[in-house]
Amino acid sequence: MRYSDLDILFLTKEIPDYIHDAVHLGLCQLGCNVLDYPDKPSLHGTKSPKFHSDQLLFNLPRVKLRKKADLMIVTSLAYDYNPMGTDKWKKSVVEAEIIFEPARTVALDGSDKVETILPLLKRDYSCVFKREMFKKPSEGWHPMQFAAIQEPYLYRYYDTRDLDFTYMAAPSCDFRSKVAHYLRAFSEKHGMKSIVFCGAPTLARSTYLDNLSRSRCSVSVQGMGYSCYRYFEIPAKGTVMVAQDVGIPFDNDFDDTMCYKFKDLDQLGEILLRVRDTPNDVLEGMAMKAQAHYLLYHTPKRRAAEMLSVIYPGISP
Repeated sequence: MRYSDLDILFLTKEIPDYIHDAVHLGLCQLGCNVLDYPDKPSLHGTKSPKFHSDQLLFNLPRVKLRKKADLMIVTSLAYDYNPMGTDKWKKSVVEAEIIFEPARTVALDGSDKVETILPLLKRDYSCVFKREMFKKPSEGWHPMQFAAIQEPYLYRYYDTRDLDFTYMAAPSCDFRSKVAHYLRAFSEKHGMKSIVFCGAPTLARSTYLDNLSRSRCSVSVQGMGYSCYRYFEIPAKGTVMVAQDVGIPFDNDFDDTMCYKFKDLDQLGEILLRVRDTPNDVLEGMAMKAQAHYLLYHTPKRRAAEMLSVIYPGISP
């Protein structure tokens, strides 16, 4: 079987979701014929009126399935069988099964913690792909890491970068807010030029990307779970990452030749001072190595291929 042979029904909600959208994009990049159901405007270049935050927009063509679905991917399990929106989502799943008669059904869940979904999983799936999982709770469950979405942005060479560091995050846990408070005081104490943002609403996507391209390094801290967008986005954009060491092994992780990792705030401060004193060409070399590693292991296309290799062992381009 080849990627281009597959007709895939991708059950998704209208609200943009980074990990789900990344996998959808990756499947399309592999050459699969992918239908989003119900129709998701942001995948086709139109902002969702129900989601007012800054959105990633794609220009994927709307397609029709050529035959009965080979595969149905059910997403957003964090809300499946949940009192809010339960009946509507259950109806969508049942309707899709009747209309498209999928040969196989798998689940893709991008919610923050495994514990929030285990009690809610009341359907039979041949496989479950789950963010925030590093050990399989049972056969058929598979970890699903983030994949940084490739998008146009302005890359600045290190000798033109004017920020010592940035820290940009949503305040989704107490430690993130604590890090922001520490970094503001640290930056002032050492006369460093920085941008520290930890609030809501989130920064506009264009502002976030511009800040990254101006940074000699950028700090990544875990949120409600251990997996974080910025852990993959910072290297993807060609900036040196200073990441919280969460003590969990990732497949194809960024090693200490590609990034810095800290266990506590004191170590974070030591690293930021070390980065400040490191020549631009050394930092740029580290950033380029990490970016090359991302392009090899952590793109949407790579993540989609990993997923399909589990479902269809031996599948080929």
